[in-house]
Amino acid sequence: MSTLGELAIKLRLDSVEFQQGLTRAEHKARKFADRAVQYLDNIEKTAKNINNATQFEFRI
Repeated sequence: MSTLGELAIKLRLDSVEFQQGLTRAEHKARKFADRAVQYLDNIEKTAKNINNATQFEFRI
C-alpha cells in the first residue's frame, strides 16, 4: 500500500508529464497552423499569378 507521500510524489510527476504533453501538443498545433497559413498564402499567390498571366480573374 502506498503512503501519502508516495502518492503526492506520483501525482506531482503525473502533473508534470501532463503539462509537458500539453506543451508539446500546443507546439505541434502552432506549427501546423503556421504551415497551413503559409500554404494558403502560396495558393493565393499562385492563383494571382495565373490570373495575371491569363487575364482570367479568380474570385478569392
